[in-house]
Amino acid sequence: MEEKECVICKKLFSTNRKNKISCSLQCAEIREANLQRDRAEILNKRQRDNYPKNKEKYKSYYQTHKKEILEQRKIRYQNNREQCLEQRKEYRENNSEKVKECKKQSSIKYREENNNKANEYYKNNPERRKKNMVRAMTRHFHNKEKKECEKCGSTENLEFHHPEPYKVDNFQVLCRECHQEETQKNKPKMESIFN
Repeated sequence: MEEKECVICKKLFSTNRKNKISCSLQCAEIREANLQRDRAEILNKRQRDNYPKNKEKYKSYYQTHKKEILEQRKIRYQNNREQCLEQRKEYRENNSEKVKECKKQSSIKYREENNNKANEYYKNNPERRKKNMVRAMTRHFHNKEKKECEKCGSTENLEFHHPEPYKVDNFQVLCRECHQEETQKNKPKMESIFN
């Protein structure tokens, strides 16, 4: 019998096997889980390091198998929905600056690609153009007046609500929930204006 120290819990244990390094089945399972995690990290690091070298190869594979890949992603997301949402939330919290920059870039790209479409839309919808101008002016001149919701008194997620007629001084300060309720009430009117 030989005295050894467990690699997980650091307890002394006696064994007659030379290659045994954990004192119990529980410690052996923990060690195996740690090894799998380490292997996965090494594999991910290799893939990250090799990606620039094989970028074209990955792109061509994606293009030829796009439908299957998207289907697999969809199935994986459905099976692990809660975990995926938690990972997204964690990523956004840890990389908030990167996420903001990415949103900004995609917004700029969208505007560049659809600028003519937006200009044409506004030319054909003067009522919509007026409403957007009123919103922008209200935000510019009255942003300091946002203190609490006029309906429920909440001080979080405050927004401006513009009832008809659309004028800069004709607005209500509402929280997001009250604003959505108010918008739902006026939805039939709005649809008749914009359609």
